[in-house]
Formats: sequence, structure tokens, C-alpha cells
Amino acid sequence: MNALVVNRVLQIIPVLIGISVITFILIALAPGDPAEISLRAILDTDNPSPQAISLMRAEMGLDQPYHIRYFIWLSRVLQGDLGYSYISHKSTIHEILYALPTTFYLATLAMAISIIVGIPLGIAAAVRQNGLIDHVCRLFSVVGNATPEFFLAILLLLFFSIQLKILPVAGSGGIQYFILPSLVLAVGLIAITSRLMRTSMLDVLEQNYILTARSKGLDRGTIITRHAIKNALLPVLTYMGTQFGWLFGGAVVVESIFALPGIGRLTVDAVNTRDIMVLQGCMITFAIIFVVVNLAVDMSYIWLNPAIRYDEV
Repeated sequence: MNALVVNRVLQIIPVLIGISVITFILIALAPGDPAEISLRAILDTDNPSPQAISLMRAEMGLDQPYHIRYFIWLSRVLQGDLGYSYISHKSTIHEILYALPTTFYLATLAMAISIIVGIPLGIAAAVRQNGLIDHVCRLFSVVGNATPEFFLAILLLLFFSIQLKILPVAGSGGIQYFILPSLVLAVGLIAITSRLMRTSMLDVLEQNYILTARSKGLDRGTIITRHAIKNALLPVLTYMGTQFGWLFGGAVVVESIFALPGIGRLTVDAVNTRDIMVLQGCMITFAIIFVVVNLAVDMSYIWLNPAIRYDEV
């Protein structure tokens, strides 16, 4: 087990390096001069002088060749220094640590809702195949997956915040500020999770060991709870683990609509102002979260199915 963990961690290192290179190149090749954009935001002017832009480029290190800039940045990252925001002049780590809890709370709440609703719905649809619940599950999976997040967010805001006035429109604070955003994120997750759980359950229920259990006289409830669900959860777990990592980046639209100060909104602000250090820090944070979540998913395979060989995980 320890060897497996070490092996997976070592595999993460080249992945993170590759992501850092791609992120750096994309940001460097993006149109617009970061020094000029930053000066416009700092000085609140549309026409900063060429001398000021030149000085700002030198301060930001943009006068160096691309490969030198990358290795300077990477060496700082390895020392735990993500630089400073050119707009707020705060530490990038401070900006990320301030925004991360909001996004983590939002993603966790959305994932919890999708688990509580999606998995039981998929199980019920598989057990009652071609019944009413099955038809409802399939209809919801199509509609929920096809509905854009921004459209659903506007509908929920109009109904719960404008008409009923029972939930806040935007901002941050208590759990009431996270109910609508988490529902918006959860709808698409529920749609795919329930459909995937249904498909996986139907496949498991046709396996030989299930037929053997039935021939031994085990009741249907015991077969489903003790044998079918645990094995059917494997592909669902893979999807949900991946989606949890994607939620941190996918929450950008939701955080912007509901004015939540999360890392998604921080990334959008960094893109708009070309705040390079903050943007690169956010991208690395997304990458670390994603690979760590996938590592946790791989480790959970062993708990769900001990028959899986360590070298096959």
C-alpha cells in the first residue's frame, strides 16, 4: 500500500510540471501587454506613459526571455513563493487561501447534494427498470445535463430571491448564500450521476455472482445492498472524484453570478487584469487539487474492491 502511494505521488510530479509549462506558455502568449493593463488598473488611466510601461515590464520581469522567466517563477514556486499580485500588492498565496475556502465549501455542498440525490435515484431506476422512477431519472438526466448553469442560476434567482424573497440574491455569509449556487452546480452532477449509477447497477445485476446469490435464495434487498451497490459504485466514484476536481474550475460562472469571493472568481479577475502571478497561482492550485482528488479516488478503489491488484490501480 505504501509503495502504491509513493508511486502515484511520483507520477504527479511530471504532471504538475507539464501543467505549469502549458499554463506559463498560454499566459505568455495571450494578447495584450500585462504591464500596460496592470498600470491602467493601478493608475486608473487609459493612457499610461511608455516610460511607465517600460518600468512596469522590468518590475514584472517581462523584459526577460520566456524560458528565463519560467525557471525564475518555477524556482520561487518550489520555495513556496507564488509572488505578489500586481493589482492588490498582496501575496498570491494570501489571495488564494482567502478565496479557496469559499470554493471548497461550494463544491463540497454541491457534491453532497448530488450524492444524496443522484445515487439513490440511479439505484431506484435500475431496480425498477422501465418503471415510473426509471422514466423520471432518464428524463431528468437529459434535461439537467442540457441546461446551462447561467440559465438555471437566473431562474432560481428570479423564483427564490426575487419572487419568494426567501434567499439572498448574491454575496457571501452564512449557508443561505450557498444554497442556490450549490443547487445550480448540483443539477448537472445529479443528472449524470443518476444515469451512470443506473447503467452501472444494471450491468452488475446481470453478473454471474448476482445470479449465484439469487440461486442460493438470498432476498433481493440483501443482494442489492451487500453485493450490487458496492461494485456498481466503482465507475460512479471515478466520475465523481474527477468532477469534484473540475468543480473548482467549473464554479467560475456560478461564483461570478452570485458574487461569491471564491477562487473561480479570483481567476476571472486575474484574467481581466492580466495579473500574471495570481493567475499562475490559481492554475497551479487547480492542478494540485485535481491530481490529489484523483489520487484519493485511486486509493478508494482498494477499499471498495480489495480484489483489485495494487499495480492495476
